[in-house]
Amino acid sequence: MRELLDLLKSAEAVEAMAADLYVRYRGAFAADAEAELLFSQLHHEELSHVALVRYVAVVARSGTVKISPASLSSDALLLLSARLEDELSKPVPSTLGEAVRTALELEVGVGEGYQKTRLAECGPSVARLVAGLAEQDHAERLREFAARRRLL
Repeated sequence: MRELLDLLKSAEAVEAMAADLYVRYRGAFAADAEAELLFSQLHHEELSHVALVRYVAVVARSGTVKISPASLSSDALLLLSARLEDELSKPVPSTLGEAVRTALELEVGVGEGYQKTRLAECGPSVARLVAGLAEQDHAERLREFAARRRLL
């Protein structure tokens, strides 16, 4: 159980840092209404992911849902966390294209990272969480935006 809760804490940190990154991008590219809207939507969705991770941690601690023991790996989330911390410590990219490429790279990494944690093996409730967090919707929306704008 402790291993699961530690992993969820790492997941919460990753989602919160991604939300922070999108706030920065939204502010930096506020003159572009479409970019501002995209980054604003991504920011709010990352905040909903934070809430979802917190909810699963509460449910896990409550014992109301059966959680199967699994051999969990936090390595991928720790690497993502370090990458996000690095991005947040840098100045905002000077071009929208660079910001979108960075966001896309991070979103793909997040999806892959959640799959590598093996969280889904903890049971159906946790598997649903991972499915929601590992979805590639953000990456796909960033790709579509980049294609429309010819940024990639």
